[in-house]
Amino acid sequence: MTTQIGSFCEILDEYRQLIVNNKTGITEEEADGNLEVVAAILQYKTGLRFSVPGAFSLEETKKYNTGPSLIDAEITSTRDLVTESDALVTTSTAKKHYTFLKSIGARRLDMVRSSCDNILLAVKRLPHPLEDVQRQRANFREVRFMKYVKGHPNIVSFVRCTMFKNELWLSMECLMGGTVKQAMSHFQFLEKHIKYIASHVLNGLSFLHSQQMGHRNIRSDHIMFSLNGNVKIIDFSLCCDFSQGPLVHMVGSPWWMSPEMVQSQPHSLPTDLWSFGIFLLEMLNGQPPYRKSSAKALFTTGTVGYPTPPLSRRLRWSPQLLPFLTSVLKHDPRDRPTAAAMLTHKWLKELPRKREMVELIKSFQPVVQKESESAASPTKS
Repeated sequence: MTTQIGSFCEILDEYRQLIVNNKTGITEEEADGNLEVVAAILQYKTGLRFSVPGAFSLEETKKYNTGPSLIDAEITSTRDLVTESDALVTTSTAKKHYTFLKSIGARRLDMVRSSCDNILLAVKRLPHPLEDVQRQRANFREVRFMKYVKGHPNIVSFVRCTMFKNELWLSMECLMGGTVKQAMSHFQFLEKHIKYIASHVLNGLSFLHSQQMGHRNIRSDHIMFSLNGNVKIIDFSLCCDFSQGPLVHMVGSPWWMSPEMVQSQPHSLPTDLWSFGIFLLEMLNGQPPYRKSSAKALFTTGTVGYPTPPLSRRLRWSPQLLPFLTSVLKHDPRDRPTAAAMLTHKWLKELPRKREMVELIKSFQPVVQKESESAASPTKS
């Protein structure tokens, strides 16, 4: 059921207070003048459906897997789930072949030792209930995306997919350097380090976008370091194929969502460039804008955005940084450059040597490992 909003005063008090309060600083007048954004915030906050007159209806909203990819048939699939399982799941690997070691990097990611090939792996364990067809389809879609992008130096490498009872286990290379988010909590990146990380992430995005694939969840805990100095994109749970056109819905985390997504407008590949820009702000400032209020972050993004990106300690940064950041944080997605074009920007000239980054990653690795071990669950099998 969808609740139609004609004016802000029509909304129940308990919902209005989610928007207008001391924490957000949003006024009733501002909320009433931006009902599309208010509807999006309420939907995110409550899990209920809200819309305004003239907005895209659910019937108009394009869904996943509406047909074969126009780029490559192996990116997405509409085959039945039994056929998908036969094609994607490895049946020769038993659960006894995996020994849990510790939690690593991001949520739901564990380091294991695989006895069948004697290597360390990172395993993402996904709930895969037999009665939930939508969940199964989403899991298999993630496997397909990971298999398709395997081998790119700036994207985590997929190894195999196995199923144990009602869980799907995605095995991938083990990135021992931890996430950017973990590193940021213990280390202040210099601008040269941020340039290096940005160039690697853009390389990964450029490849994905060349295949009409959008990641849609670029943020600091979805970017990891390898010990040999590579920076890699992980977590393809929200990845989608845009070859058939844009989509209209909200996914991801509120601080990194693009304006078009918050406004319930069609979004496509440029949404990743916005998230990338917020990720840069995260590294530059230590956190994304309005970190303490998801409602304020969503409202600002959906209404005015960041025409002048809020850079702390601005005098410390080079003059090329602000133009680079401003270009990816254009409110209109049509004004954002492509990932490939951003790789040629003058701010990305004179990157530090890979050897320097290797030493940097090794310097904070012990702290990252200790943090991961403290988060590990003693009940893991």
